Amino acid sequence: MTTKHAVASVQIGATLEVNDRQMSLVYRLRNASDVDLYVMDALFELKEGEVRIHDGLAYTLIDGRRLTLLRGVLAIPPNVQVEAPEMPYARLLPAHGTLDGRFQSSLPLEYNNPYDFSGGMATFDCTVVTLRIGYLSSRELSAPPRRVPGRQESFFKIDYREAIQVQQLVETEEHTATVPVRRR
Repeated sequence: MTTKHAVASVQIGATLEVNDRQMSLVYRLRNASDVDLYVMDALFELKEGEVRIHDGLAYTLIDGRRLTLLRGVLAIPPNVQVEAPEMPYARLLPAHGTLDGRFQSSLPLEYNNPYDFSGGMATFDCTVVTLRIGYLSSRELSAPPRRVPGRQESFFKIDYREAIQVQQLVETEEHTATVPVRRR
């Protein structure tokens, strides 16, 4: 199924495919503005001392049977203290440009919310799926972001404190599909 949805000057189109073994959500962002944007969709893992961008990572937000996959800056709840907040890398979305992305994961989907300590082990089905992407306007940043060195594709680091203040979100329309989620 394919959806298109627009917020401000950013449009998102997405196609979701789910079978009994995996899910795939392919998306395209279109920047209709005259301003460069930084899209906070490059979640990564540290493996053997190396940073690896991971297509299968997104934060999972659950509300009843609704699953929202978040690729963006996840706000730290007021009652949680962390030494270093989780912070995805950003990719540049030029003015009037497009940017493609993919979320792909085996099923059941692993619950991923580093600031949620409630609940125990369980597997449950979500029947409504959306994707939410965080982005920042280059005009709202106090300084140009730092490029992450040694990468073939360009990724940028942005400070959490600044990003959480100016992040905007764009979200796909709802997709109807059964996605099992496992919480450990």
